[in-house]
Amino acid sequence: LKHLFLVLLETVASYARLVLLIDDIQWTDDGSLDLLRFFTVDKTITNMVVIMSYRDSEVQPSLEKYLQDCQSSRGDMLERIHLGHLTEESVNEMLSHFLELRLEETSDLAELIHGRTKGNAFFATQFLQSLQDKDLLTYCTSTFKWTWDLERVRESTSVCENVVDLVKGRIDNLPSEARRIIQLAACVGSHFRTDVLEGVVKHILTEKQQHVFLFKELNGVDVVAVLQLLKTYGLIEGTKNGWHKFVHDRVQQASYSLLEEGSTQDHLHCQIGLYLRTTLHSLGSNAEDWLLFATVDQLNKASKTLAPAL
Repeated sequence: LKHLFLVLLETVASYARLVLLIDDIQWTDDGSLDLLRFFTVDKTITNMVVIMSYRDSEVQPSLEKYLQDCQSSRGDMLERIHLGHLTEESVNEMLSHFLELRLEETSDLAELIHGRTKGNAFFATQFLQSLQDKDLLTYCTSTFKWTWDLERVRESTSVCENVVDLVKGRIDNLPSEARRIIQLAACVGSHFRTDVLEGVVKHILTEKQQHVFLFKELNGVDVVAVLQLLKTYGLIEGTKNGWHKFVHDRVQQASYSLLEEGSTQDHLHCQIGLYLRTTLHSLGSNAEDWLLFATVDQLNKASKTLAPAL
């Protein structure tokens, strides 16, 4: 299989320069890492550039060994680029662009946001959206400008240790049905389809388990309308053909962490997996490939509660 993949890459690269971008390799499993090693360390493919990104705070020993091997064998062709946090000036430029105001008009707010978020780009945008959620940042229809009271912002906010806590706070302020939908979506995965989420809601509402009682407020809910609300809040975004995704893995992490760890999470994965399995069987040969992988993934995550359910 590795050799077939190598031939595929070489063939594509023979027609034009091939740029392969692999994001978040800190989560790469050993099998995938072995494949990466094969065509980036063991072999050389001309006319191909490989760009990999990872969080240096989450590097596992296997990835560290791979990176060391890359440095040893490809050091002359390897370039490391460290992306640090934004400076206060960069945060101000971002605010000026978002709010369509002059730099001097946003500088005070930029200083506060930079201090609260330490310059983390995603953290800063979530903090800005939280100000809007709390009506601390409002659009004035008479002046056609975004306005804020800096002292109110300073008094009403504090330094959060991480972006997950900030996002959890934003999710807690959502209507109850929106909180439940985004929690279910987080269980389904980083990408999810509207019809699957609708089917999962209907499926779990037929269950009599205690864990499902938490989702009773979803009875009769318009899933499409709730997803639109979540998009308005900047927590998810639509892609195509009914698919949605979380705007950042930290949003999915925050949504998932709001579920009771252990039993509730396992039970929901079990119910999602059973629903997907039923859907897979009903579609037969017409089922799309992703459905099989999604079904297995959910049932694997539900291993602790799977046996009684079957």
